[in-house]
Amino acid sequence: MIIILTQCFPSRVGGIETLMYNLALHLSRSKDVIVLADQQNFKEDNNFDQNEINFSTKRFRGIKFLRNRKKFNELKKIHVSSKIDAVISDSWKSLEVPIDFLKKNKIPVISLAHGNEIIIKNNKHQKRVKKILEYANAIVVNSNYTKNLLNKISINFKNNEIFETLVTNKQTSIEIPYDISNLPVAYLNLGVEHLLSGIDHILFILGLLFLVTGMLNIIKTITAFTIAHSITLALSVFNIINLPQSTIEILIALTIIYLALEIKDLKKIKYTPWSLAFSFGLLHGLGFAGALNEIGIANENILLSLLFFNIGIEIGQILFIPLFTIFIWISYKYKFYQQTSIFTSYLLGGMGFYWFISRFIEIIN
Repeated sequence: MIIILTQCFPSRVGGIETLMYNLALHLSRSKDVIVLADQQNFKEDNNFDQNEINFSTKRFRGIKFLRNRKKFNELKKIHVSSKIDAVISDSWKSLEVPIDFLKKNKIPVISLAHGNEIIIKNNKHQKRVKKILEYANAIVVNSNYTKNLLNKISINFKNNEIFETLVTNKQTSIEIPYDISNLPVAYLNLGVEHLLSGIDHILFILGLLFLVTGMLNIIKTITAFTIAHSITLALSVFNIINLPQSTIEILIALTIIYLALEIKDLKKIKYTPWSLAFSFGLLHGLGFAGALNEIGIANENILLSLLFFNIGIEIGQILFIPLFTIFIWISYKYKFYQQTSIFTSYLLGGMGFYWFISRFIEIIN
């Protein structure tokens, strides 16, 4: 039997959630699998679990410490009645409570490691991470950068083999060793897909275009936004800036609310439109970086991967800018610009407030 300990699991949507689900699904073909996961939304989680017949999922609610204790108690119950072949965790944090029990009973452990979770803050934090990961029979990392972080705390790998590729919705599996590299060009598609799926970023671009007038100002505004988010994207990827992603997402929602208020007043920023775009672009760049860090970046080709990801984002923007510009021009020509502005203001304001509230609630939970 395989036990999967994870904070991240569907019905919640995300990269780690998808990874842990596919891991459970593939392992269930040859082993009995039980997933011990956090509960995020009772109704959605319950519906998801009822439709999943390949493996068993048990959910746990409450504050983080209590959730981990409940998972540990369930793990001990399973150990009494069944032989556990291995425990797989989504991070070292999921192993912190049961690690002594796993050592005592000599249960093999495989742990994923993510760069943001093993950036050492102080000596106490280093001891916590090292105690847990030293016992692991295998540590799976998504980049050479993460591997080097582990080396800094004397977590050494048995070999120096590195396999880099991207797993996406279109390419859902890879075989290790992976001989054919599609990096870093694959990050171009990833950048485009991220922009197209980021409704908040798309609405922000729409809002900016409502605040400027004249083609020259539009070019200045979009250029300033591009330069700004490119700067913070790079600084975050190279770990020069490291801010909580949840906080960044809330601030991005506030930028959309601000644009909504400006549009409602029918204001036009005629002289320095680029300054507003540049300021807010810095925040949106951190949002792009959060998505890229979650996916992981090819560290053997980090500069090219970052460049192609950024180019992909620009391509995604370019797809929308002509459409939005033509739409605004038509509203001017046929004299329904005021109604269009009010509608756009309410759209951005409503979505901005929704994102602000929902993201704030996620932090509390």
